[in-house]
Amino acid sequence: MPEDWPTHIMPAEFWEELGRTLAAFGFLEEILKRAIFALSATREHKSITLEMYERWACNLERTVKDPLGGLINRYEEELKDNDALHPLIDCLRDVKEHRNILCHGSWRPESDGKKAKPFFVNREGKICDSEYGVDDLRELRGLVTEVTCSCVNTVTSKGLQFPGSNGPGEPIW
Repeated sequence: MPEDWPTHIMPAEFWEELGRTLAAFGFLEEILKRAIFALSATREHKSITLEMYERWACNLERTVKDPLGGLINRYEEELKDNDALHPLIDCLRDVKEHRNILCHGSWRPESDGKKAKPFFVNREGKICDSEYGVDDLRELRGLVTEVTCSCVNTVTSKGLQFPGSNGPGEPIW
């Protein structure tokens, strides 16, 4: 076998950027979990019953275990009263498609050796026809970073301190 098989097919810079991009997605998932907590914990109610509290706690437990698609759905539920944030939800769904391809694809080099095409078939049977090079991955990572910051802003714009930070705003817990 060639040294570093099967990753010998692309330069180390490609694999480094792929890893950094996937790490950005992991951070996005964590931020979504914290945002869901913050938004759900600060929702106003006329009164809170023990049943409501138990249901909330159960939802938070499921949120911790959810993959990116489920987190986006839960996050959208928390933002349902804010129509201005629909573009953010759409962007989250768009980047999620890339995440699944990057995580689950089997990589094959293109003829120019500068891009790779992952072999990936989604749940609907659609075969991925995207190619990714270092610049594509870097650009995608930038988009994921932007979306992550926007998710933080949905909490801090309400005057709340983002959970797990020591930033400005009113602490939630």
